[in-house]
Amino acid sequence: MAVTKANDGEKTPGKAAMPKIKTSGLGASGVLLSKLQQVLFDCWSLETRAQEIPVQIESKRNALKSKKSHLLTGIEQLKMVDERIKDSKTKLDEVIRRREEAEEKLERVSTQREFDSENAIAESAKKDEHKIRLAMNALEKKKETIRSKVKEMEDEISEMEGRIEEELDALEKELSETIEARDKALERKKKASAKIDPN
Repeated sequence: MAVTKANDGEKTPGKAAMPKIKTSGLGASGVLLSKLQQVLFDCWSLETRAQEIPVQIESKRNALKSKKSHLLTGIEQLKMVDERIKDSKTKLDEVIRRREEAEEKLERVSTQREFDSENAIAESAKKDEHKIRLAMNALEKKKETIRSKVKEMEDEISEMEGRIEEELDALEKELSETIEARDKALERKKKASAKIDPN
């Protein structure tokens, strides 16, 4: 991995410019110091990138994990709504049965008191039936909304998995190359340092 050098007075876009050491008047030592400075800067740049890449990899994995978590939540919500619809259907069947029984008895009653009692049961059942049907309609709409969101998330995850897999492969390759380049730069640093008089 090549690290671009900044020209005098210019900064490389997106990268920190290498600080300059004043080497004028130092002769051969100045040249060695300048070379060491470049090697140290390369080491720093490569080490920084080697630390950034795993963070990027983890971030992409977490983004996909978060999407999948939202999908599971949506699927659970869908199951819960289905259960509520099922319960509502059971209640509706019970209310319809109660209403029909009361309406049948109304045809056979012989006293006003019996008529009033069965009529009250039938009217109450009708009201309950109406409420349950309204609630079921609302649940069906909610189910359709959730189902639509779940389908949308499934499509997003499918597209995201393909894209992230390619990005992760590229980052893994870059990390391997960066670590290799960093190790070589550290070797150059060792050799360059050995040539400089400690004094």
